[in-house]
Amino acid sequence: MKYLFSALAVLLIPIAIAFFMHFKVFSHALGDANGWLGYWGGYLGVLIGAATVYILTHKQLKTQEKLHKGALTSQLKLHKENLEHQKNLQMDSIKVSADMNDQRQRDLIIANLRIEKIDKLVVEIINVSGMISERFNILRDYIRIYDIREKLF
Repeated sequence: MKYLFSALAVLLIPIAIAFFMHFKVFSHALGDANGWLGYWGGYLGVLIGAATVYILTHKQLKTQEKLHKGALTSQLKLHKENLEHQKNLQMDSIKVSADMNDQRQRDLIIANLRIEKIDKLVVEIINVSGMISERFNILRDYIRIYDIREKLF
């Protein structure tokens, strides 16, 4: 519809100007019909040229806007994918760290239990060693007493 209106305007304006040039209003103006037709031709040429530049610039800007929006959409999609990938990597890293920390804590608990058992064994060995020393002293005293008794009898 826009193009039809433009085509009609391009065809009808020169015809209308040629028709109006025969009125008496233009007969009082300076210059002849050819001069006025040249003036109107230049004037309308500038208007058509400016309209053409405006239309082409407008279409080019719309095309660039679509391309820019497409590029932004693809960049946004790529950015979201990168963020999701980074989030997954961080979650995996956190899980691995948590598992390693859990294993260290279990190893620490087991080591503490073994140390407690070793401490209990050392205490028992010390007690047994003390008992052996006491028995040894008792046996030594007994042997001394037995020797003294043998000498007396």
